[in-house]
Amino acid sequence: KKEYDGLSSLGDPYDPSLFGREHELFKTSHNEAFIALARHAASRCHEDSAGISTSTAPCPVFYLDGPDGGTTSALLEAGFDINDLYVANEWEDTVSALRSEPFGMSESNCILGRAQDVLRNQFTNLGFVAVYLDGCGGMTGPMIE
Repeated sequence: KKEYDGLSSLGDPYDPSLFGREHELFKTSHNEAFIALARHAASRCHEDSAGISTSTAPCPVFYLDGPDGGTTSALLEAGFDINDLYVANEWEDTVSALRSEPFGMSESNCILGRAQDVLRNQFTNLGFVAVYLDGCGGMTGPMIE
């Protein structure tokens, strides 16, 4: 607990400027895969058993994002509606950045907190069509207990 508190006091550890072109391409490829999955799931989330669309209701997606809003930007550029985007981040500066321009996420869609807690407490009634828990290091333990 002490170690976690100490590390937490340093703020969001993700700084995209610390990585090179290879990491940028890696992140881009992951965002592209998430967008493809979300589009596919969204196209099917309101189909009946015959494949006929029954609604144009939103199909929300949940993901983690950093202060640069990389995934948010990718989703918006791909045509996703800002109201269908849901994020949790435990760093106040990152949440503030995502709620500000050029992203403009709402307070109800961009929550300060750990993903596991936000999904369990704030977003319990949402049926996400796609979820992206990107930990960059391949270790989900710090995000999911």
